[in-house]
This record gives sequence, structure tokens and C-alpha cells, in this order.
Amino acid sequence: EDAAHDFGLAIKEDPSFALARYKLAIAAWWGGGDIDRVQIMEAGLPTIERLPERWQKVYRAYIHVEKGEAEQAWALLNEVLESSDALPDAYELRGEVRFHYTRYRDYQAMRSDFERALELDPSFKLVFYHLMDGYAYLDDLEAAERLMARYRDEDPDDRVIVFGEARIAAARRDFEEA
Repeated sequence: EDAAHDFGLAIKEDPSFALARYKLAIAAWWGGGDIDRVQIMEAGLPTIERLPERWQKVYRAYIHVEKGEAEQAWALLNEVLESSDALPDAYELRGEVRFHYTRYRDYQAMRSDFERALELDPSFKLVFYHLMDGYAYLDDLEAAERLMARYRDEDPDDRVIVFGEARIAAARRDFEEA
């Protein structure tokens, strides 16, 4: 919610700040506000040329994901990841496509995408959230515990950490603890 607010302020300050629009849409996707994410992103299309080409592709891929156009998103993300692997957002978004679209569903590959995104940006907690689900789907609770241990000490009250602990407990079928 704080991130959505801050990105909204950044857009008010500079309406051509396309990357702030992208980040606002992601923050809103994960509970930071009730906005039309496609409308926010499409409003930034006239200024995305200010972004590096790989970011332009990720930006467009996100719009395609929001519109349910998985094939277009998939193609753009793979272009980005073939040309440069140093963009955690591309890995995160491709992992989302692998998770949410049956045609591309592959939990092991999703796990690899999310792990790579987190390796590139350890502070990318959105990836952490989905990676915990991935570990549970793959029945790899030891990997989930290792990931939890890595983040638990930083901020044990963080909602993402609390979710992770609940996810592990539920996967172990300890529903009372979850």
C-alpha cells in the first residue's frame, strides 16, 4: 500500500515516468490500491521510449498479462531473457505466466524463474511470495524452510514472512498453525 501511494505521487510529479506506472500497477496488483492497472500502464505507453528497450518489452508484456494475452507476453519476456538475463522483473513476470496460464504451466521452470529473480534482487519480496507457493506445489518444504530462514531474521513481522510461514504449515497439513 505504501509503495502504491509513493508510485502514485511519483506519477503526479512526472506523468511521463513510465517505470513508476509499471511499479504502481504491480503494487496495486498485490493489494496496494483499487486502480485500473491496464489503464495506468497504457497511459504510460507514449513515454516508454524513455526506458531501455528491455524495460519497454517487460512493460508491454505486463500489459499483455493483465489483458490475458499470454502468448504476446511470453514472446516479449523470452526476447528480453535471451538478450539479457540481468532483469529480475522479466524472470518474475515469466514465472507469473508459468503459474497462471495452463498452456505455460511448469512448476519446476517457474521455480527456476523465481529463484533467478530473487538471486538478482534479494529484496524482491513479490518473488518470495510466489516462490513459497512453488516450493509447496513441488513438495519441497526443505527449500521453503531455507528461504524462510534467509528472510525471517530481517523482519519476522513482515506480512510476506508471515504468509510464508503459514504456507509451509499448510503444506505440512498443520492447519491449526497455518
